[in-house]
Amino acid sequence: MDYKGHLCGVDDAVKNCPYVAWIDVDGVANTLDGTNNDICVPACAGDNDTIPFDFSCYPDEGFSSRYMPADRELAHRCIPLELTAEAKDHLALLSNQKLFGDLQNSIGVIFICVLISIVLSFIWLELIKRWASEMIWASVFALLGIGVAFMVYLYRESQKEGAEVSEDSSNAFLNAAIIFTIVFVLIICVLIYLRKRISLTGELMEEAAAAVEAMPLLVVFPILPLFAMLSYFVLWFYSAMFIISSSDTAPTGDERFVMDARASRMFGFHVFALIWNLLFIVAVQDTTVAGSVATWYYTRDKANLQSPISRSLFQTLRYNLGSVAFGSLIVAIVKILTILFEAAKKSSEKAGESSQFAKFVSSCTSCLVKCFERFVVFITRNALIHVAIYNTSFCEGAHASFKVLSANMDKVFAVNSVGDFFLFICKISVSSLSALLCVVILQNHFTEVENRAAPAMIVFLLSYLIGCNFFGTIELSIDTILICFCHEEEQVQANPNYKPYMSDDLKQFIESSQKLSAKVGDEAVKQ
Repeated sequence: MDYKGHLCGVDDAVKNCPYVAWIDVDGVANTLDGTNNDICVPACAGDNDTIPFDFSCYPDEGFSSRYMPADRELAHRCIPLELTAEAKDHLALLSNQKLFGDLQNSIGVIFICVLISIVLSFIWLELIKRWASEMIWASVFALLGIGVAFMVYLYRESQKEGAEVSEDSSNAFLNAAIIFTIVFVLIICVLIYLRKRISLTGELMEEAAAAVEAMPLLVVFPILPLFAMLSYFVLWFYSAMFIISSSDTAPTGDERFVMDARASRMFGFHVFALIWNLLFIVAVQDTTVAGSVATWYYTRDKANLQSPISRSLFQTLRYNLGSVAFGSLIVAIVKILTILFEAAKKSSEKAGESSQFAKFVSSCTSCLVKCFERFVVFITRNALIHVAIYNTSFCEGAHASFKVLSANMDKVFAVNSVGDFFLFICKISVSSLSALLCVVILQNHFTEVENRAAPAMIVFLLSYLIGCNFFGTIELSIDTILICFCHEEEQVQANPNYKPYMSDDLKQFIESSQKLSAKVGDEAVKQ
């Protein structure tokens, strides 16, 4: 809006001048406070400071000719490149106001695109149910194609000659190309060895998608644990305020607040309770979902399922709550120890008391601690799945699941590497498509929104959270079906008359594996 109150590019008097510029002329103060210092111009000057002001929208004002300062366009305003401190503060406030205005104008589009991300997730679910194996192999070959292109790029860069290319640079590219080639060949060898297991991953993923499609409330169920976690956090926060305020602190002469020893111990235990209870709620959710999927798996007439989610939740709360609490306690203790170790490591590094060797040992120890934490989380997760399936104690479930998974490490590796990578691609695809759709809608139908990146980023983050919830349920379903499949495979091998509950595709996988094992055994006997 100019100093006369005209809206630049909208009102008839300044229809052909959509940009706002600041100018210091007679009767117009250059204060950058938004009063009597703005005029409307057809275009900004950019980096050129020899362009005179265009006063075509003010033919009767009698402004004297003068040059525009070098500027840049922001939110239809010509911002001078050289600004005073007051001007910078005003510009920051202006940018924030424009950002919030764009977000307010695009709130409806954000909501629609987030809903579309849910629809896209269900579309991906249907695609996974029908063509999971084909999609997984397509992703693997696409990744190998990218690897070949990158390898060719490294070799070409290493072969370049000229004055601008140094010998060290060529050697660096050549060494990188050689190392990448070795790693690439190793990856191909692993893929060849795991080709059957990758196909199994596709079959398990199709089974998991079918289970989620048969029980669509599995995708909505995590909302209840989320509400429980938010409610508990509010209660925890108020309790923490009471603990902190109960501290007897002697005046120290400054404004810092330091808790006494008693309050510090209470607050430390309170933090541990927060971690434990949040993990406990997540464990209840995982156990319920695993029990629901197991009920679906071990039902021959899958069209007549009777409230599997509510039955699994009742079983978890009635019979398995102790195992869930114990498993989450173990993970909480390990996470607290990891946090304390990292805090001690950072404190030692800040103090500057560690030598280079000590830092190296500390980094290696930190890596081992994190690996141990991941191992404990993995064992606990599968133990709770076993508890949900067979209604055992936690220790018995941990022993049985570890025994089964260790005997099928190739299957576990394929599922946890290829399967997780594919599900990550699904999350990124849903999020990216939703954000791209947001940009297209804003660009074509909401031209007044200039900052389209912020709404698109919000859509991407919300869609990614939805994708994590949606495909996280599929991931847990895959792990559950994998344990069920491994148990049934053992029973089929031990008892040929056993009638498995698995699908026909999984039965064919077992039959082909048995034929291959029999063929290898016969050849070994002949030799």
